[in-house]
Amino acid sequence: MKKLAILFAIFLTTSCVAAEEIPTDQPEPAEQSATEDSGSTEFDADSKDDSDDSDSGSGETESEKAEKEDGQTDQDVRAAEPVETELPKQELEHDTETSNYWFEKCESRGYRSDKNWAPAYDQVIDDICSTAKLKQDNLRVIYGPNTDPDDPLTKKYVDTAYFAFTYWSKYVPDDYPRWTFVMASPEDESWWDENYEQYTSVKNGLTECRYFEENNFCSYKYSSDEDQTNFEGSMNLMVIEPGSPVKSDTFIDPGHNAPHWYQKAHSYQHWHEYLIEGHATLYENAFHILNSDNDNHREGFAWLSHIADTIPFTGTTPAEVSEHYEKCYGQGRSCNHFYYGGAAMLHEKLILDFGYGSYLQWHEKITVISSAKKRILGPPPGNAKFKTIFEDHFGISYQQYLDTAYAGHVAESYAHYFELWDSRGQTATG
Repeated sequence: MKKLAILFAIFLTTSCVAAEEIPTDQPEPAEQSATEDSGSTEFDADSKDDSDDSDSGSGETESEKAEKEDGQTDQDVRAAEPVETELPKQELEHDTETSNYWFEKCESRGYRSDKNWAPAYDQVIDDICSTAKLKQDNLRVIYGPNTDPDDPLTKKYVDTAYFAFTYWSKYVPDDYPRWTFVMASPEDESWWDENYEQYTSVKNGLTECRYFEENNFCSYKYSSDEDQTNFEGSMNLMVIEPGSPVKSDTFIDPGHNAPHWYQKAHSYQHWHEYLIEGHATLYENAFHILNSDNDNHREGFAWLSHIADTIPFTGTTPAEVSEHYEKCYGQGRSCNHFYYGGAAMLHEKLILDFGYGSYLQWHEKITVISSAKKRILGPPPGNAKFKTIFEDHFGISYQQYLDTAYAGHVAESYAHYFELWDSRGQTATG
């Protein structure tokens, strides 16, 4: 009971973030959260809250949510006013090509696992760690006048943003808008009140998100897709209490967001519930593995889908996995954590079966489906083409793959986790 109480305390402290409506007849989960200390529990995926991290600057909305992008400047800017200014020398260390937390983690990586999903993450991390130098023009990073770039949590967050967006830049057209990050502290409230309209038309108080007192941060996302930014591209407003604990779910957040930049650049639509968030969560898991040398974050998603989702996941057979999808269809929020962690398992399985190179080629092929500049409301056009490309590329129909290979992979993972949780005395009821 004591262990479960600790876990519930962690689960209930989720980030507060604005979100983008999921334009499909199948609601998807609220976006990426961030709040944990990678050694504080057996695993570390935090609960994904309704207001959690997807585009939209409206704070907490009642619609389903999902993604993120940009700006203009070649350097980090400390801004007393939100204008382009000369970069102060004391900030240059954040902007060097090879000085970054993740280069160190790639050098010292030590993930070893005999679990069936491990080879997929080995391939992903191998490719992530092939990043040799940072590209400075992928991001515009602006610091509020009372924000210290050398604050440990702020610095790791910005390091992750530069590293993750550099990795994805090779798949994003050079002329596609960069993502803007505004790094602020609660003491920047008056500055933000005076200047927010230079960034966004949506007014959010810096500390008005849910659970700021527990988490010591707020994360708001605004997208030009939804006419929320006053420039082309998307923006994160990241508010961090100075001196906050360096929690991996907070500073790894850009590792989840960067794939959304790629998705937006290529006009991904919600052709299936497991596509967009599953794709992003695959890389979120990979960054957590690279950071901690364990896959506890992946387990955390599974646990939360079992104990926190309104429609809990309880299956251990392929048939039960398919039944869960049917129960969740049209009720995305009721299966919120499964639509992140469970969806990522589809992408794992494709890499396990066909290799990471073939997986990337598949993504390249589906970039031609849509040229829409915004998410399309209702069932998106291109569903049939999405399935045709999948079958032509992998040699099996999409539905058949879901019902066989994917369902078997999920069932095997959860059978392992249920046995593990039972051995620890972890149950949904305590």
